[in-house]
Order: sequence, then C-alpha cells, then structure tokens
Amino acid sequence: MFPPLGLLDQIAAGEMPSDDVKKAAIDMAECTKTATEDLRREHELLVTLMNQLVQAATRADEPALMTFASDLAAHALDEIEILEPTTIMIGQYLRSK
Repeated sequence: MFPPLGLLDQIAAGEMPSDDVKKAAIDMAECTKTATEDLRREHELLVTLMNQLVQAATRADEPALMTFASDLAAHALDEIEILEPTTIMIGQYLRSK
C-alpha cells in the first residue's frame, strides 16, 4: 500500500516519474486515502494488543517478547503517523504536477 514512498528520492531530486509510474502511484495513494480509517483502527488495535503483550511479557520476565511487542507497536505508530500521510501527500503532489 505504500510503494509511492519509493519515489521520495526522485521527487526530492526534483525529478518526476514516468507517466505510467506517476498514475500508478496516484492510484495507490488514493487507495491508501480511502482505507485510512480502516487502517487507523487496525493499527490502533495492534498497538493496544502489543501494549498488553508488553505488560504480560514484563510480568513473565520475557525480555525478547517485550522487545518484539514494543518494536511492532512502534512500527504500527510509524505507519499511522508517517507512512500513510506521506503516501497520500505524494499522490496529491503528483496529481498537482
């Protein structure tokens, strides 16, 4: 769902992708935008479950499990706060060009 992120280097260099790539990236960004609420709910549930797993792993003294759950929760937050909005922004930028 986030392949448009692969265009960031090219866009940052002031270059534009080919028309086919541009259209595909805009379409993917639109799909992300359409799915934002569902994705957000899924990621929020995942973060909640991982926080519960961290608590259980702490009680069980399982540091590897604590690390896994913390890392997964952080990744889910990155998707909500960075990857999804950036993907949508790339689509909007490409559409405006």
